[in-house]
Amino acid sequence: GEYSDITAHVGDNYENNPDMLAISAPELDASDRHFSHWEVRRTETGDVVAKTYYPLFNLCLMDDYYITPVYGGSGEYTVKLDRSGLVTDAAEDWMAWTWTDGVADSGEWVRPDGMTFRSIQNRVIFIRLPVGAAPDAEWSNVWNQTGNITVEDDGTYALTGFDGKAMVGDWAGEITADDPSVTLTWIDYTRNRWTDANGLLYPSGNTDLLYTDFEIAFTDDVDIRQSEDYQLGVVYELCAQLPAAAAFDQSRDYAQLSDPANLKAAITDALDKDTTSGTYSYNPAKPSKKRSFQIDSISTSNLTNKDRIVYGRAYKNAYKVDGSGAITGYTNSTYLMKATAYLIKDGEVTLSNSVYICLKGVSQMELAVGEGYSYIETSGE
Repeated sequence: GEYSDITAHVGDNYENNPDMLAISAPELDASDRHFSHWEVRRTETGDVVAKTYYPLFNLCLMDDYYITPVYGGSGEYTVKLDRSGLVTDAAEDWMAWTWTDGVADSGEWVRPDGMTFRSIQNRVIFIRLPVGAAPDAEWSNVWNQTGNITVEDDGTYALTGFDGKAMVGDWAGEITADDPSVTLTWIDYTRNRWTDANGLLYPSGNTDLLYTDFEIAFTDDVDIRQSEDYQLGVVYELCAQLPAAAAFDQSRDYAQLSDPANLKAAITDALDKDTTSGTYSYNPAKPSKKRSFQIDSISTSNLTNKDRIVYGRAYKNAYKVDGSGAITGYTNSTYLMKATAYLIKDGEVTLSNSVYICLKGVSQMELAVGEGYSYIETSGE
């Protein structure tokens, strides 16, 4: 319920920086719900990039984050309802009033995604109401409602009738685990530039590397770390090359079309053939158009105990020089790429959100310029 700035060095956690002990959450909230986890975001209202499950925040800080404690604990369920047997009305909405054992008026409303209700506590009432109507404290807007339902950990349930009012059909529900998911976030680092022992940079880029750094959160209903049942990684689509005068804008949608189904098939085909690159048909309307891609696999043994990882791929910062020794053009750094993380389980591929990256800007930073630094002109590299 509060916002405050807490400043810490990159890599700090509460074990090496006592100031971070201020980041903690009580075990119970004002409604006596148990602490469940922290949600971690890159922006105040952005997507969740990671979760940490200790009341004392325990992620190493690598950038600016917003964190929020979530309460509800192990009493939360996902309930999928089948209304195929119901006579329905296009003007109706559905909601659920849910609470933990105790007084029903201490609960909260849950609005479904389709007919999937997430964050259901162990007691719930499903209601039917007109589209756009917000149920008030007296529930005067509610058309029909079920009786109180106790949600069990291991079972299904079915019921008919809504408090004796006319409704035809059955509710059939089951508690299900969420499908596997992957979240990818680009970390906006600058770069790592390395020279050789003599302080020299080579046009080949062998000593000058640009890094694409990400935070990746893999989730499933079982632990992924150390498991042999999963294949994880990142696929990079090489979409275009930025013109010499163009600057890369991370916030811009570059409208580079992808075909998720074909990309999934290309990933599995490449992994089956033990290759790390290839091409695939990225435009459903023009199947003959192909795009190059590169794959980096991630070992499940490298995940944290909460199935997260900070991951990076290095690209050589190759360049060309003219007769005076001035740089005339970069190659790898000008590619506009689309990065997508993937998870494969039982042959099914789950893709993350996609992120545009281009290393042109960081390739032009003069971070290594100084005493003892110079170019070296070589041929044949």
